[in-house]
Amino acid sequence: MRALMYDSYGDADVLYFKTIRKSKPKPGEVAVRIHAAGVNPVDWKIREGMLAAVFDIKFPAIPGFDLAGIVEAVGEDVSHLTPGDKVFGYIRHDKVHQGAYADYGCFKADQLAKIPDGLTMEEAASLPIPALTVWQALLSFAGVAPEQVVLIHGGAGGVGSIAVQAASHFGAKVVSTASQENLSYVIGLGATHAFDYKSPHYWDDLARAAPQGYDVVWDSVGGVTLENSYPLVKPGGAIVSLNEPPLDAICQARSIRGYLAHALPNAAQLEAIAALIVDGQMTLPSLQIIPFEDAVDAMRQSQTGHMRGKIILKME
Repeated sequence: MRALMYDSYGDADVLYFKTIRKSKPKPGEVAVRIHAAGVNPVDWKIREGMLAAVFDIKFPAIPGFDLAGIVEAVGEDVSHLTPGDKVFGYIRHDKVHQGAYADYGCFKADQLAKIPDGLTMEEAASLPIPALTVWQALLSFAGVAPEQVVLIHGGAGGVGSIAVQAASHFGAKVVSTASQENLSYVIGLGATHAFDYKSPHYWDDLARAAPQGYDVVWDSVGGVTLENSYPLVKPGGAIVSLNEPPLDAICQARSIRGYLAHALPNAAQLEAIAALIVDGQMTLPSLQIIPFEDAVDAMRQSQTGHMRGKIILKME
């Protein structure tokens, strides 16, 4: 089987392809022939050592957490999946070691959901981390509800595009930011207002769009964007950040809640999100499908941070 691997922390130059032996599933695991894998920013951040305090790693490591494929074999104590099932999921081991950037792998069965009719492998592989991050942060933590006003920074990205739709689907008024060329895209996803983050009046526009303040602010940028977002949140509201934890002192002083967004594997939540998409209540982010042999370039592109939607590696 082919796998993309790296032996030490570093930039994309540390990556290499290698043919390795297939393993057999342990109890509680299934062996999956991987057809598609999602590329997420967390993949290159782990590779560069930026998240060493959060993700333990065992070298050589295969990157990637989001996958879709077909079950080839099942281990002991697995009853809900059988060979031939089409599955997708956010796969996590105790250590970053055997990831999704490969033709094949053995993964925990309870982290995988069946792909419903109406979703392709590539579409299913685009969902796990973005969809679970949004579901768990916006809904479980922030409690987005009807009539609330929600600000989504970076609404055109792979995670942001799902965040815009989820907040809108659950009844909130959504304000989003994006580049000029993506403003109409985020409006199409359900935002009622969209502002160009390069405009000199950017922050004034955001304040005028919600004069009473935002119930929830979702920040996928960090730095100055996070710093300038605190005053936009109304007392009792919440600020969710993807890149750095909101400062407790500022949150307490403003009587708001802060949360560093992260995803946990959850097959039941993935099934619920996939059902919304199949039913037409939400749409998938724009997908850029890239052959597996170009995976190194795909990771470099993801690292630029300037793209619409989600990059997907197609194994076959």
